[in-house]
Amino acid sequence: PLFLFGSDTYDSIYRSASENPLTWSAELAAARDLGMNLYENLQYNKPGHVLDDDDWRSFRALAQLTQKHRLVFMPGILIGHNVAVGDKELAEQSALCRQYAQRLSDVPALLHYVNGDYQLNAAERPQDVQTLWNRWIAERHGTLDRLHAAWGADAVRGEWCQIGFPPLNSGRWDDVAALDKSRFENWLMVRWNQAHVQAVRELDRD
Repeated sequence: PLFLFGSDTYDSIYRSASENPLTWSAELAAARDLGMNLYENLQYNKPGHVLDDDDWRSFRALAQLTQKHRLVFMPGILIGHNVAVGDKELAEQSALCRQYAQRLSDVPALLHYVNGDYQLNAAERPQDVQTLWNRWIAERHGTLDRLHAAWGADAVRGEWCQIGFPPLNSGRWDDVAALDKSRFENWLMVRWNQAHVQAVRELDRD
């Protein structure tokens, strides 16, 4: 067992004119001298979650320097991202996770840090959430009649496969529609995590 003690930095180390591999190395040496054994960086993203060779050279350089100074490297891949996303964006994000695993899997002391500052913001992509919500309802309840039986007919807004999100909340403790909303939100987060962890493990089992 090993207790990892460290601190985080941000994507500014890659973007600032005053930062470069020499300053990174000095900072990492100081971190190790202070007793740290983990170096976390909240990495940046680009539109479509597509990075170019210059980006990966910088990430590889930082990974190499952390190993030189005997620190565990913990790159933050999708920090602060919203888990309420559609299939297309989820696939783009998973592709980025897969690239991290492919390009850094040879780093001996590495933690793939997918996300530690989750957002669950359904209003950001309402159409995607509406699609996922109806997919989830269909899997859970099966038919409109069964949904009426579970929620009560008055609580169902819309036709089958077009049920509105969020459902009306009566404020009752036994409101099944409100409970289903929470179950669905939990499902969104689990779906997001599972997709990206699976993408990493396809290429980096360790």
